[in-house]
Amino acid sequence: PMDDHGHGTACAGIVAAAGDNNLMLAGVAFQCRIMCVKIGLSNGYSYDSMFAPGIIYAAQMGAKVQSISYFSDDLTPVLRAATDYAWRVGSLLVVAAGNYNEPLPLYPAGYDRAVGVAATTSSDRKASFSNMGSWVDVAAPGVGIYATTLEGSYTSSFAGTSAAAPNAAGVAALLWSWMPHARIETIREALEYSAERIPDPIAGEYVNYGTVNANRALQYLREVTLLPNGIALWQPIAPTIHWVSPHRVPVQGCTLTIAGRYFGWNRLWGRVMLDNRPIPILEWTDSKIVVAVPPGSRAGELQVVVRGIPTQRFRLERAFAPNTRAAAPHDRQIKGYTAGARVSGGFAELRHADNSPLIAQARTDNGNIVLYLLVRGLNKDKVRGDLRLTYRRRAQNMLSNTADRIEIYDFATGSYPYGNFVQVFQAPLPTTYQTTTLTAPDPARYISYEGDVFVRVIVEGAGTTGQLLIDQLLIEWGENP
Repeated sequence: PMDDHGHGTACAGIVAAAGDNNLMLAGVAFQCRIMCVKIGLSNGYSYDSMFAPGIIYAAQMGAKVQSISYFSDDLTPVLRAATDYAWRVGSLLVVAAGNYNEPLPLYPAGYDRAVGVAATTSSDRKASFSNMGSWVDVAAPGVGIYATTLEGSYTSSFAGTSAAAPNAAGVAALLWSWMPHARIETIREALEYSAERIPDPIAGEYVNYGTVNANRALQYLREVTLLPNGIALWQPIAPTIHWVSPHRVPVQGCTLTIAGRYFGWNRLWGRVMLDNRPIPILEWTDSKIVVAVPPGSRAGELQVVVRGIPTQRFRLERAFAPNTRAAAPHDRQIKGYTAGARVSGGFAELRHADNSPLIAQARTDNGNIVLYLLVRGLNKDKVRGDLRLTYRRRAQNMLSNTADRIEIYDFATGSYPYGNFVQVFQAPLPTTYQTTTLTAPDPARYISYEGDVFVRVIVEGAGTTGQLLIDQLLIEWGENP
């Protein structure tokens, strides 16, 4: 198909522009073959009805790597099914994470069986616009990138996670060209396990694995041991738990999502232990495990063990009411960190009311605080009753008569970011800790098909030195058996 927009031509050039010709740039994998699949209109937009068939078509036609610098206009189970199909047939999706400087997942980048890619600057810092979070797998260069243009020329200023994704996809293509018969899990592990962990001075650790490095990835692949069934045996890496949702579980038992890294793709090599007893595993990927907590289980110590190496222990708690669950936000980001906004703390600080808060620092240009928070692991089809929020906070160094408000994204108005946030709370900010409990009826509208809840906390006119201290923020919900 012909490119009548230019976005695809730029991305394709980053992957595979011809090399050794003294013409501006060479693609990361310039000897690999390119399959062009058009899923966008001339105005640059794409729709779910075009997106999912494009993924399936490319996978059926033998594409080993799909470089996707788009996100879907409408999050539906169809897009997940297409992504899962591509993975099953050995087609690796490498997808731009988005350009909103938010921790809220866009899809297909946020799926477990796709590689989500953030953007870095030339100094290996997080690009100011790049999305981030534990759902983003790797980072790659995405600012001031040389790329091909629609007119047969070149640009030196292509930018965005749209530029980062083909940089990472090109490395995946290099890996597969070196080991053509490798399993998809082997290529993905080489890409992610070899990534360099380079925390941003302000944002901290903003992706799950690190920044892609072609040389390290190829070296990693050279050193792997392949078992007779084709499964790669790496040197063991200590697995890590990032968060658990829900972390308060009912006596009736429930399903539980464990997010982390280095779990591996072979569930036969791993166990999940609750108080030193194994519990049933429902789903296993390298970064997410879903387990069934049996009825009658006590609150206790949760641990993942991979090839004999345990993660840190995570304390599960008992829910207060029958068939209810509770979780704290586990990914967060503040708007305007290039204008002085800062946030410290996260999942650990928000779980308990213990005077160890998350601290959000206002922007210095307008004195506002806009904090985005993500909760995952809910079930849209089973949720019942109301969403219940427990919110404990206070103001520090703020102007007088300042209020804060909480908004939750309403997925009934459209997939993010095309719908609206709905305000569920507003009140004057206290200078000593106060706890507020609020409810949001009709909870399914606030939960995406992937079980996400997006929360936004806003303070306007806090002053340039204003700080919001959140000691606890919990979301509680009930589920039908």
